Amino acid sequence: MISRPYRCYSDQVAIYLEELCVTPNRIPTCIALLFLLLSTPFLFADGEGDNNPEEVRQIPRPGVEVPEEQAAQLRDGIEKLGQMLDQIQANGTDHAKSLIPDVEIYHRGVKDNLEHNEFFNPNDIKKALALLEKGKSRAESLLKGEAPWTQATGLIVR
Repeated sequence: MISRPYRCYSDQVAIYLEELCVTPNRIPTCIALLFLLLSTPFLFADGEGDNNPEEVRQIPRPGVEVPEEQAAQLRDGIEKLGQMLDQIQANGTDHAKSLIPDVEIYHRGVKDNLEHNEFFNPNDIKKALALLEKGKSRAESLLKGEAPWTQATGLIVR
């Protein structure tokens, strides 16, 4: 046994493993331990049993059902805001084009929530309509060559 001062328990373990693997007749034991350690994760693998799409729970959970009237309003607002973004991209100044993400965040946020059924509270639908209006007002400002939210202070979506 090698005599060394121990600084902590992990030093004791390291020295024990060193002695275990250095001794010539212990090499097969070391190889077996290494194989066991490396193969353990595969022994507990799930297999094919959990790959059925009907049994997998949806993450995030499904949202509330959006009434058709409000869904139509959202789709209409998304389309109009998308057209305004296209106008800015085609006709806007370089400064306006650099601020497109400040408007696009509203477009994409509402669009993705509607497509993926991620409204979890009926009030979220009203908030989405308000966000589309906010996006439209920013797009109108960019079309005029203005960007008042860049000068605003406080909590501003950018």
